[in-house]
Amino acid sequence: MQLLIEELDGDVTKVILDGRMDITGAQNVDLKMNVIAGSKKYVVIDAQKLAFLGSMGLRTIVTVARTVKSRGGKIAMFGANQDVEKVLKMSGVNTLLPIVQDFQSAIALWAFLETFVSLASAQIRATAWACAMCSLEPLSVIALEASTERTARASMATRRFRLPKGWGEVETTGR
Repeated sequence: MQLLIEELDGDVTKVILDGRMDITGAQNVDLKMNVIAGSKKYVVIDAQKLAFLGSMGLRTIVTVARTVKSRGGKIAMFGANQDVEKVLKMSGVNTLLPIVQDFQSAIALWAFLETFVSLASAQIRATAWACAMCSLEPLSVIALEASTERTARASMATRRFRLPKGWGEVETTGR
């Protein structure tokens, strides 16, 4: 098992896995992967040359993904063959880190998530400002469970406000 590291523009680190990530392969790359997880903010794992993924290799990938995310970073994997992708999905790892087809898809996913978070934050600020300016009283908040980045979906909360008599009702959406 070989591990190659490429430093790319935008503080992105590309980790290329080549070989079998069984017990021996995982031991060969575990320390390097942990160093990357502890020091890099954006990590993309290139699994195009990953021929096999066993339980010890899965543990290494899960540990790295959790570490990167706990530090506020982003991680994704691309190029996994059918067998490797099947292992990742059956074990639920695909809920922890996105698995996409190619490098550009991983970067595009991060850009989408960054844009969504910015828009949702702006909408929350606008709603809070409107409430403060109009002295609106929240009637109810129906908060839907927010999905995480791992599925690239997001949810919104619906808020209804009571306006002064004669103004009717206003419904806004925000996170």
